[in-house]
Amino acid sequence: MTDDAIVVIKEIALSTLAPRSPQTTTSTPSAIPVGLQHYLHQLDSLHHSGLPRMRDAFSENEHLYMIIDYIDGKTLEEYCQPEAGRLAQTGSRPLPVEEVLDIGIQLCSLLSYLHQQSPAITVKELHPSTLLRSANGHISFIGLYTSASLQAQTRQQSSPAHTKQRGYYAPELSRPSHVQNSATIQSDIYSLGVLLHQLYTGYDPNESPYNFAPLRTLHNPALEALDHLIQCMVQIKCEQRPRSIHEVEYALCQIQRGYAIAHAEIIEALAPYEAALDTPQLTIVKDSTSTKQWNRLQKQRSEIADSFMLINKEREER
Repeated sequence: MTDDAIVVIKEIALSTLAPRSPQTTTSTPSAIPVGLQHYLHQLDSLHHSGLPRMRDAFSENEHLYMIIDYIDGKTLEEYCQPEAGRLAQTGSRPLPVEEVLDIGIQLCSLLSYLHQQSPAITVKELHPSTLLRSANGHISFIGLYTSASLQAQTRQQSSPAHTKQRGYYAPELSRPSHVQNSATIQSDIYSLGVLLHQLYTGYDPNESPYNFAPLRTLHNPALEALDHLIQCMVQIKCEQRPRSIHEVEYALCQIQRGYAIAHAEIIEALAPYEAALDTPQLTIVKDSTSTKQWNRLQKQRSEIADSFMLINKEREER
C-alpha cells in the first residue's frame, strides 16, 4: 500500500458473525470463524475494476477489521434520489436508458468474474445502496464487505424476507426451505434484473416485491428487447431465467448497439428537417407545392421528435 493511498477501515464485532450453539459459554468469540477466514482469503485474491480492493483483514479485541480501498463516489441510492424542488414521489429518479445499459454491462462483467471463481462467489447483496458511482460513471460493488455478506459465511444471516432490501432477493431465497448462504447464479441474475428495472422506471421493488410492470417502450425495438430481457431475468421460477450472466451481458450489448443505431438513425432523419428550419421560410415557400413539402417536413419532424422524447417525458412525470 502506497503512502498516499486512501482506505476505509471497516469494523465489525465478531459476536455478530460467529455461529452460536448451546455449547457456547461466551457471547463474544476471540477468533475469526473458519468459514469467514476462507471467505476473507478469497476476497483478498480478487482483482477487478468493479471491486474496491481489500488490502488486509485481521481480528483484535473481539472485532474484525477490514482495510478496503476508498472509492470516491455516491451510492446509486443517493445518485437516483429525486431532484430537489420536484413534487414528492415514491421510488427513485429514473435514469436514461443509455446509462441503465452501461451500468448493466459493467455489472455483468463483475458478476461474470465472481461466478468464475472457485468456489463461485454469488453476491446476494446487489441493490442501489451497495453500488458506488464515480463521477465518470464507473460502478463499484461494495456488497461483498457488508455485514450481511459476512454473516452469510457463518450462517448467521437473517432471512431475506425480513430485511429492508427484500425486494431485490430472488423468491427462492425467502422460502422456508431455503438454506442460508445458498444463493445461486440464477438468484444473482434475478437481483440484477430487479435493479435494471428500478434504474429505468424509478419503481421501488420493496414496495411490492415480485411485481414488475412492463417498460414503456413506444414500439422502440431496442427498448422492447430490454423489457423482454428484464422480464426473463425476474421470472419466479429460476429455471426460466437466463442460464448465465454471459447470456445477459450479450443481450445487453446487443440492445445497447441497437439503441445506438436507432438513435443515430433518428438524428440522421432529423438532419434535413433541421437544415430546412435554418433556412428562412420565405426563401423556401415559393409556390403551393413547396408549401406542402414544407408543411410535411414540419409534421414529420414533429412526429419523430415527439416519439423519441415521449418516453423520458412520461418517466419524469412519475
